[in-house]
Amino acid sequence: MGARALATWATLGALASIPAAGHQIPAALFFSTLCVLSVVDWRTRYLPDPLQRLGYLATAAEAAWQVAGGARWPDVVAAWSAGVIGGLVLFAAAWRTGQLGLGDVKLAGACGAWLALTCPGRIPLALLVMGVVGALGAVRSRSGTFAYGPAIAAGTYAACLAHLAVV
Repeated sequence: MGARALATWATLGALASIPAAGHQIPAALFFSTLCVLSVVDWRTRYLPDPLQRLGYLATAAEAAWQVAGGARWPDVVAAWSAGVIGGLVLFAAAWRTGQLGLGDVKLAGACGAWLALTCPGRIPLALLVMGVVGALGAVRSRSGTFAYGPAIAAGTYAACLAHLAVV
């Protein structure tokens, strides 16, 4: 995929972040990265580490923004850590059984951190959407492999939108 296509997807991700939960600059970085990772995974079945790091950077920026806005830093660090660890542990089990690649596990950690910081009450919804979209991908797959990154992204985005609809 060329640089122009990646820039297009990153722009679409940034625009999609406008209604999402979180502060606007970290949200734009996070959702741009999430969109690009989804497209790359869909096309190549691979989630590159440099892009993964941008997702973690965006979650750290969101945490810093919350602390700068007056949130207690121990609470923010605890939420970020719980999200990362929860995402990694949850998806590591599927990786050990061979159902997911290690890139999916790392992406789940970043998404877990984002959800824990911005809309913790919607994590079950995110997991439900991830499971449904992932199951649809598995059923449609003819080769037995499918990209789970878009399912993780869909669940994360759905949870953020649901959080805003309720708040």
